[in-house]
Amino acid sequence: MNNREEEEKEIQSTEEVENVENVGEEVLVSEEDIKDNEEILVEEKVMESEEIKKEKGFGSRLLASILDQVFCVGISIILLFIISAIIHMIGYRFVLIGKYNMFIIIYIIVNIFYAPIMTASKLKNTFGRTLLKL
Repeated sequence: MNNREEEEKEIQSTEEVENVENVGEEVLVSEEDIKDNEEILVEEKVMESEEIKKEKGFGSRLLASILDQVFCVGISIILLFIISAIIHMIGYRFVLIGKYNMFIIIYIIVNIFYAPIMTASKLKNTFGRTLLKL
């Protein structure tokens, strides 16, 4: 056991001497090496951001989806009132069953266009995903 301990101490002292000797040396690096290192750093940052996104579990994604659907329902209700007011100004009215049917149609249309429009906007994400930082 004493021999092992002595060998480990020698290795440590050799490493310390090498570290001290390399402190004053200048290292020449080519521009290609620098560019390669920058590309590696960028790739590492992308991988880290993907890992952060993967850390968000099923529950947070489900909550974001529910928030998006609540937003779509709100938009659909507002559009239903606007369309109902326009039709009322023309002289017609929705029957109660017709309002439900019209709401479903408007909701489906809003739901189809919501995600593509939001991802194409400045936010680059839906409101639910933005609020939960997904």
